[in-house]
Parts: sequence; structure tokens; C-alpha cells
Amino acid sequence: MLLALVLRFRPPSSGQVLRFVTRLNRLLMRAVIVIKNVVGHPVSTNTIERIALEVGNDLEAAERSGRQDILTGEVPVPLLAILSDANTSATACLCGTIGLRVSLPMRCRVVFVQFSRYSNPNCPVAPEACARMKVSPAKMPFGCDRLSRCRLGMLTVILPRMELGHLREWLRHYAARGFRHFWIFSIGHVVLDQRFGNNGEKYWKKQPEADYRLDLSNDDIDQCLENILEDARRDFGLSISFERVSANPKGVGTVQKQAASSVLNRAISDVDWLGFFDVDELLVGDLSVFDEVPTDVAVLEVHQRVFETRWQNGSCRPMSAVHRHYGNVEFNQKLFVRPQLIQNWSRVHAIHASDRHGKVEIADSKRLRFGHFRGKPKHKVETDAHASPSLEHYARLALRPESDTMHRPPFDVILGVMRSGSTLLGHLLSSMGYGRYAGETHTNISHERGVQNAIKIIDEKVRVSKPLWLPTIDKVLHREHVGGARFLSERVDTVYLLHRHPMVIWRSLKDTGWERATLTYLLSHARWLNEITEIVPAHKLIGISYYDIVDPSRTHRKFNRALDAYELLPTTGKRGWGDPIGVIADGRIRIGCEQEDLADAANAIGDIPPELEQAITEHEQLIKRLLANGSERQLLAPPASLNISRT
Repeated sequence: MLLALVLRFRPPSSGQVLRFVTRLNRLLMRAVIVIKNVVGHPVSTNTIERIALEVGNDLEAAERSGRQDILTGEVPVPLLAILSDANTSATACLCGTIGLRVSLPMRCRVVFVQFSRYSNPNCPVAPEACARMKVSPAKMPFGCDRLSRCRLGMLTVILPRMELGHLREWLRHYAARGFRHFWIFSIGHVVLDQRFGNNGEKYWKKQPEADYRLDLSNDDIDQCLENILEDARRDFGLSISFERVSANPKGVGTVQKQAASSVLNRAISDVDWLGFFDVDELLVGDLSVFDEVPTDVAVLEVHQRVFETRWQNGSCRPMSAVHRHYGNVEFNQKLFVRPQLIQNWSRVHAIHASDRHGKVEIADSKRLRFGHFRGKPKHKVETDAHASPSLEHYARLALRPESDTMHRPPFDVILGVMRSGSTLLGHLLSSMGYGRYAGETHTNISHERGVQNAIKIIDEKVRVSKPLWLPTIDKVLHREHVGGARFLSERVDTVYLLHRHPMVIWRSLKDTGWERATLTYLLSHARWLNEITEIVPAHKLIGISYYDIVDPSRTHRKFNRALDAYELLPTTGKRGWGDPIGVIADGRIRIGCEQEDLADAANAIGDIPPELEQAITEHEQLIKRLLANGSERQLLAPPASLNISRT
């Protein structure tokens, strides 16, 4: 296994200094030969120098400021080399089984490359050879550069004129991690393609950090693309399937879905795991995670370290508040799939249960994650790999642990389909002292103001000293806006999972006349509730029936008073979406039992449409799962400090 380390070295009468391999060409070539023999593919001297250049400034700054955590190897450095101007007259070259000491001129810019079984038990170098080296390796976290024994492949869709500068580095990065099969689809010269219509404006907004190279013709871009692919095939022995596809008026997402579905059958014989990552997304960490995934898992979700303001070339500061409180928000997960277990890859960021023959598992982000950042403007497409900072720079930062350790208060979520009682339950729990805020209404935000403002308000509310906050993922924060599995399984203490029969919900939706609440919408939410029971640990789930709240024979609460916590939306002066006719605000709750509701719904609906029948099936499966894992429970008892009347 290839690791980059900074070793401790104490020559006579000197303090702690850095220990490197000379940058002289003959020793670099020796390193290249050893890397080829051990890893199984060639690595160019340019690759070593490029990686070195990316971290050189960091190491030099650390040396000047006395950052011993870096100088002694307490933090990881990426890939296979590091660079610094070091005051030393001796260095060591430990490439594979070769130990070589040479004299260097003062302040020589040098590179260090090492293999070591001490830091990685899966290293192919023989243990006795490592013992002869007498290396005292620096501390490395969780074997951060371990490779996988599985056959790994990668799929991507590119916009060449905008992303060509990243493609060479992207291929080299994954080749160094053992990926051998690539499927690359090119949409074409999108900024000059009128078929994109208004969607084309999106790509122009990525300037200045995206370089469209308008000084080059389409033929020039195509030639650069061909050169990059041929270089990767020759230098790394990669199998690269390249296809040109037509632009779609609906946008890149449609092309991505078509590309993913078309590759599945072809990939079965070539790879064990197939990933779908953009060319500005680099996987970092311990790839041996793939070797440990159970055989009944069809999809492995990998999440990213979020960086600030991607589109405006903002700083590389982690969005710690979002990451800490809510997990991964909106498309922060990418997928690896076992092709033989996938029937249809209809969504890039999620595969529904009906399209796979196996479970979904989430990769431990402490071991495996990806970095996502486009970097600064690129001015030389062919020499882009030497530009700094590059993607590798941000990928390295993505491995660093979260530095912000601010305490996160307990954070609960109410989750349910529209008209299943989520707002009612939120107000009920709030009135009983379980939380200061409850539901969408008490974010004081209208539906039109959107998710970004909701996230901002959430960030403010969870910092208060109150014990709980109970937002509802129902309208403002539903599955399209939150990376559901990650959010619910890791960042939430309790999930109140509401369920109500789909026939009754559909009757209620029709009565309200909401155009956006279609059968497709209902079925999508019903499926998601089922997926949650697969992913979220059972001890975090509390299953609650709508009738636990409104049926006098089943409920534990009285509703003969107004809920004082309810208020009007300040932006509109009107009631929230969850209480369209004001029954919650006035304390008037529609009581009833399930049997009567079902009978009324059946009479009102008549013949059951196919999608409603599917939603009913999903509902029945949900109840079975809740009962199987013991999470179908009644409402919690009120806090002892509150005097709450009970029936």
C-alpha cells in the first residue's frame, strides 16, 4: 500500500527536521519503477511532482510556524509524495524494499515516497523487507489510503469545454486507487449548444471558477479530450469506454440517468462495484470498506465533506454548521452499486427498492468520503494537472476531522405523508414541553421562501438551550431537500414516524383541493417511509398512528383547548400549510377512528387507481416493519414537571 509520510529524524546537534527523497530525476525514476512493480501500474514522474506541488506550500508554512502535528506526521498527507524546502544534508529513499541514503545540497526541494506495512497491514511489500528498513512510521488514521480487493469502476458524464481541465487529474486519482474500468459520456460543447435553452444559463453562472476555454475551437477541445483519454490508457492501462451523447432540453440530469442505465449490463462482467461521480469529485479514505460490505447490500452511499460556496470560488472552509447539525443536505451523497443487483438506475443519487435486489448501506464517513470542489480558474487545459490548488488539495482537506466541536443539542424529527398528522403531532408535543419549536409552522417560514431560509433558521434554532426542537420533514424539509438516510440515521436522536392509511390520506388531499398533492406524490412519500425503516436504527424510530392522536378510544391526550404555541406566519399573516382551516389553532381536532375513516374514504373514492393500490401496499409493508423491529409504540409520557390532563 502506498502511503505518504513525514518521518522523524534527529541528526546530531540538530532539531527535528523533515526527511525526504531527492527530486533528482534518477531517484524519481527509481520510485516510478518500484511503484509500478508493487501497485501494478505505471506512475509518471510528473504525477509525483504534481502531488508534491499541491502540498508544498502547506508544509513550508508548517515548518515556519512550528506546526509539529504536521512535521511529525500526526495528520495525513495525500497519495504518495510531499514537498518542502528543508535545511538538511541527508535524506532517505524508502521505495518498496530499497533503502538508499544520499547527500543533498542545503535547501534542496525534495520528494518523499514510501511503502510501509507498519501503517497498513494490507501492504504488498514483504514484512521482512519492511523490517530491514527499520522505519518508525508516523501515526496515520484508519489506514487512510488502503486499496480494495474488489474490482472498482467509475461512470461519469462530462461537459468537455467546462470540465476538461479536471478530467486528467480525475482519471489519475482513481487509477492510483485501483480503478481500472471507466465509462465516460460526453454531452458536447454545452455552452455553444442552443438545444439547452434556458438551462445553458446555469453553466455560465459557474464563472469565474469554471474555465470554458472559449479561445479554443470545438475541434481543439475534442483533440485535448482525445489526448487525455489516450494518455490515461497508455500510462495506467485503463479500460475507458467513451461515448458521445446528445444534449437534452431537460438538462444534464436526464442524460445522467440514461447513461447510468445503459452501463449497468455492460459493467456486470468487469466490476464488482460501479460508482457515479462527477469529474470534480474525488473519493478519499479507506477503500477496503468495499471488501467488508455484506453480500445482500446492493447500494453503498458515500457522503461528502461539504465546502463553502462552490459556484463562486469561495473559501475551502467546511460548512460545519450544516454538516454538524443536519448531516448531508441536498445531493451530498453519491452511489456505488453492485451492477448485478440493480435493475434500473433511474435516479443518480438514490435507487428505489423496486429497482434493486438488495439493501442500501451507508459508508462510514470517518473511513470513506469524497471531496467536491472545482477550484480556481484554469488557463492551460493540457497542463492543468500542475495548477494549484487542484481537486486533490480539497480531497486531502476532506479527510481532516471536523474541527468545530460545538455541542449539538438533541434533535428530533417528525416524518409523515401530507395529511397524516405531522403538524398536529408537532404542536401536541410542543405544548407538552417536548420542544420549543414544532413543525414547519414554527420555523416561521412560508412555503414560498424555500429551503435555504429554512436551513438558516434551523441552524439558529438548534443552538438555543432548549432541550428539543421538532421540525417536520413533510413539506419544507422533505426527501428532495435532505439527504434522508444520512440525516436521519446519524444526526437525529428520534424519528417520530407517522402513518395513516393511504385511502384516507388521498380522500383528505382531494377534499383540500391541493393541485400539487397527486397520487404520484403520495406514492413517493409512502415509499420513502418504507426506506426509512430499512436505514434508520430501530431504537431511533417511534411509530405513531394518526389515530393515536385523534381517536378518543386510543389517545392519551385531551384536545379541548387551543394550543398556545401556534402562531400565524409573520411573512403572510396567515396560517401555515399544516393547518389550512385553523382547527389546530382553535383547538378543534377532528376526532374519529380508523374503521370509520376507511369506510368514508372507500365510498368517496370508488374504484382504487393503480398508484393508490401501490401506496396501500407500501403502507402495509411499513406497518409490518415497524411491528417487526418493535418501534410501533404509543406517544411518550409527558415530562414529570408538567401537569398535563390525560384521558
